[in-house]
Amino acid sequence: MSDERLNLIRQIENARGSRVLAYITSDRSGLREPIEYDDVRVIEKHLRSIFTKKIKKLDLFMYTEGGDAAATRRIVALIREFLGSEGEFSVLVPSKCMSAGTEISLGADNIIMGKAGHLGPVDTQTRIGRQFASVESLRAFFDLAETVGVRSKSARKDLFMSLTGHLSPIEIGRLHRVIQEGERGLFEMLESRRRPLSKAANQKIVDFMIKHVGLHSQPIYRTEAKNAGISFVMRAEDFSFEEELARLLSQYEDLMQFDVPFARDWNIFFDEDDFMFQPGGLSDRDVTGAYAMEQPVAVVESTDRLDVARVVYSQKFWRNAPAPDEIVVPEPKEDDEGEHELQYKSDRLVRDRSRPQMPQLSWQLARQGQVKSR
Repeated sequence: MSDERLNLIRQIENARGSRVLAYITSDRSGLREPIEYDDVRVIEKHLRSIFTKKIKKLDLFMYTEGGDAAATRRIVALIREFLGSEGEFSVLVPSKCMSAGTEISLGADNIIMGKAGHLGPVDTQTRIGRQFASVESLRAFFDLAETVGVRSKSARKDLFMSLTGHLSPIEIGRLHRVIQEGERGLFEMLESRRRPLSKAANQKIVDFMIKHVGLHSQPIYRTEAKNAGISFVMRAEDFSFEEELARLLSQYEDLMQFDVPFARDWNIFFDEDDFMFQPGGLSDRDVTGAYAMEQPVAVVESTDRLDVARVVYSQKFWRNAPAPDEIVVPEPKEDDEGEHELQYKSDRLVRDRSRPQMPQLSWQLARQGQVKSR
């Protein structure tokens, strides 16, 4: 754990009279990672550590592009369970807090945003036919039809029937349920706040966040958010820690190398001898030779502990771990024939004469997020 990060967290805690929990997911080019349901268990461990004493305020420092909506609702519910009915839950937004991150924020009592802080729409992204798009595209299709003159009940019915020629009835039904669940879930998130707004005010926020912002990647800065009816948005400057928020984010950007694209060595995809390529596997490395499995893709940190996630063989592994620069990557070990080996337990799977920098990897150690020799 970095002394500088911990000092910044403590400064924010002192300014707020709260405990701070940082939750960061990677938006590093080539190594993006969403909020996932498995993250909830890690956050729970931090909450159990934090709430060994009675805490009245919890601040979630968050940076994310979004992720699993089911996970966000569980995170907010979990925080509420630990805080109790009178505890105050706030989200600190120094910069990017999009999509599912915005949904978590809308379940907080306060959203405290820095100058560069921004939220985003919460329209659910899912597969529609062969494309990945917002479910609101379906609603937008019928809105567009009405705009161009398809207004009668029979004409709209014919339009709907034509849609079944492109999507199956089951698929259309699934999209309808996703739309309904998205609206219901966001409304309930707003209603879960300690002092919720009126139902009409909450519905206005739901409509804006789901229907009225056209692009899923559109940033919503704090002034626009307040104008949209999110009255519990606050400025970090009013608490005199806006600079500390920015500096703390910069620390996580350095830790997770956000400004260094993970530029994969695309030659690995054309190696006929390599039949084992997977994200986070031994063939997954960038042009400098760095392995994807060594790179942090998510962090949860408080003054009590640090947990880091990495992707190993397509699976996300969390570990209460040192910083990445403290992880030792060993020199490759040669067998009697001068060949380098990848071993899965005791079974020999691959021999590779062409990659002298490939380390041996024990799968059991990989599960712990380590890269060490057997």
